[in-house]
Amino acid sequence: MDVTLWGKSNACTFNYEGQQIKLIPSQPRSKQEKKPVDTRKEKNLNLICPKEIKKEVISGAQVTVLVAREVAKESHETILLEVAPIIMEFADVFPNDLPDQLP
Repeated sequence: MDVTLWGKSNACTFNYEGQQIKLIPSQPRSKQEKKPVDTRKEKNLNLICPKEIKKEVISGAQVTVLVAREVAKESHETILLEVAPIIMEFADVFPNDLPDQLP
């Protein structure tokens, strides 16, 4: 290709099938055109939507669902019998006292 680069305008021209083509850089977007970033924290975090879960279940894939929620220390909720063996198996993963800062 016989390409001519125009340094001042940051453009280049070349011939393609008898036509002269000029490529110019796109103009930067103004700050007003950018979409605002939503910094609010979502109350619920869904990593997969219900439609995708249904599709996976129908296809016969093994699906594991984890639902987490914050429980106050003063809570007197009992642990479900179905969940107790899993909590006991992984008890070493979650210490009783968490540090106030990163190690």
